[in-house]
Amino acid sequence: MPLNIQRSDRRLLIWASAILLPLIAAVALLSDNEEESSVPSTYSAQSSGAKAAYLLLEEQGYQVERWTRSPLQLPQDAAGTVYVLAGPWGLPKSEEKNALQNYLTRGGRILATSYTAARFLPQADVEYEPAPAPEWKEYSPELATRLTRGGPITLRPRRTGRVRRRSTLCIIRTRIALS
Repeated sequence: MPLNIQRSDRRLLIWASAILLPLIAAVALLSDNEEESSVPSTYSAQSSGAKAAYLLLEEQGYQVERWTRSPLQLPQDAAGTVYVLAGPWGLPKSEEKNALQNYLTRGGRILATSYTAARFLPQADVEYEPAPAPEWKEYSPELATRLTRGGPITLRPRRTGRVRRRSTLCIIRTRIALS
């Protein structure tokens, strides 16, 4: 049974298809050129991502978990655990700062990256130093794993034509007051 579409409706469908299909195809083709995200993520294999580190730790037998919850929900039994605070943004609530400090006093460790991490760790002693120039450098693997079996790799930090805020490396030492 053929569809009974009026001539004006058929014309509208043809025009809409003629406009929308090329537009959808253009968006799909141009979306590959998206700028790399600067948000650190264990799902991202881009230069700012941490997927390789996540997979390497997992492959080496460590129990690795992506933590998407609030620092208020960190485990009570913190001994032997490491919380990676990778490039945090925003202003933390005082309860979150206290939760992180309590996590440290219970034996947990925090690996904090980015200069913004000092806002989350109130007793941190922070040293800032300029990031190195983005030059190509060869790195040899320290461990023989499935990910490193290809030998040395050459990496260079990504640089764009736009000027962004000056990058810094941040070393954080946390003082823990134990009673």
